[in-house]
Amino acid sequence: MNEVEDIEKVVQRLAQIKEELLEVKVESNYIRQKTNNMIRVVFFVIGVFALINLYFVTGVAQEAKVVVSNMVEMYTNFGEMSERMSQIRQHVESMGANVKTMPIMAEQMKGMSEYMATMRTDVSGMRDKMVDMETSVNSMNQDIGEMSKRFHNLNYSMEQMVRDVNEMSKIVP
Repeated sequence: MNEVEDIEKVVQRLAQIKEELLEVKVESNYIRQKTNNMIRVVFFVIGVFALINLYFVTGVAQEAKVVVSNMVEMYTNFGEMSERMSQIRQHVESMGANVKTMPIMAEQMKGMSEYMATMRTDVSGMRDKMVDMETSVNSMNQDIGEMSKRFHNLNYSMEQMVRDVNEMSKIVP
């Protein structure tokens, strides 16, 4: 009888092990499902952030175009102002020649004429700086366009990763 009792104990233990394995399998499936859901949520959030970044980069690019347009207009206005300054200087020089009978006034006009020459030099320097700024802004536009392309590639890579994770999750028992 001892052997029969031992066999029954072994059968009971095997049945108990089978039940424990079923419980572990159910719990394992539950954990796998939760993990898959968390991975999907994380990738979704990353995708949303990538789209938001792309939106803001596009906005910055549009604003940069407006800034460049305004700088070009300002550059044109500085050019016109420089031409007017030259005309004023010529008129001041002409007035200086006509006012030689009044020495104090003539000296003041001469000082103004020299100041106008300095201003013309300063405006010319400003014009050069505007050309440099326009070059920098164009470079920024190119960099922003490159960033936009990289975000697009990032979005594509994220979509590929989500597909790969979904495919891998189908393989896991």
